[in-house]
Amino acid sequence: MASAVVLRPAPAAAQDGRLCVAVASANAQEGLVYKNCLVDPSGLPTPSQPPPCSLWDLVARAAWDPNILAESMPPPPSPNEIWVAWICVDGAWASYMFPLLIVDPPDPEDLRDEVAARIRPPTPIPATVPDFDTLIVQALTWLWLDAYPWAPLEDSDSQGGISVTVRATPKHVTWVMGDGGSVVCSGPGTPWTPGASDAESDCHHTYTDSSSITGPGTFAGSVTVTWEFEWWEDGIYRGVFGTVEPAAPFTADVDEIQAIETGG
Repeated sequence: MASAVVLRPAPAAAQDGRLCVAVASANAQEGLVYKNCLVDPSGLPTPSQPPPCSLWDLVARAAWDPNILAESMPPPPSPNEIWVAWICVDGAWASYMFPLLIVDPPDPEDLRDEVAARIRPPTPIPATVPDFDTLIVQALTWLWLDAYPWAPLEDSDSQGGISVTVRATPKHVTWVMGDGGSVVCSGPGTPWTPGASDAESDCHHTYTDSSSITGPGTFAGSVTVTWEFEWWEDGIYRGVFGTVEPAAPFTADVDEIQAIETGG
């Protein structure tokens, strides 16, 4: 990571939040820490309101230099603070000073993980036709997720001059059917509608055994959605860094249809 410091308002300033990132300058003889922010200083702590100016530049000095401004300043309130000056850069010269704390910039991957922790893919709700308690041997069973949001989830944050975006994308659904079989579907599945043919199902399973062969009399299954997480740092794609797999259990009661012989 490039050498940098992050400036935050000192406690005396009664302010919160990041202002700018300071990239170390080669012009260290003048004590120049950085000069890279063009921001509106409105609302910052000042002895008096700054004069009208549409564009202000922030200049930070490691130690007070009385040659910078025609006013004297006391030492910074603490060793880990510096004085900074807002200077009007689009016309009339004007400036004012206030102390800022120096804080190390965050690790991009730590910030990425903080953002990722805020993205919480929902737990799937499995659905079938026939219903779970009326499944039939050798009959195709439609599988889908009830009202599941099959679209990317995204969140971003900026701290210490670093901007991170994390995107989670649903990739596939794995159905473990409880009879030894499993189904992997590329989407949430198509809900059954009256009159629909089995050919319209894009996610399905056919049981070949009755669940009566198990002790409980039902098959214990589960459905899992795999979400893939990728991220960007300052608009640059950094790749995939993990997956999250919310899951839900289900039980399937599968019966055989008994043939009834009739005399004729």
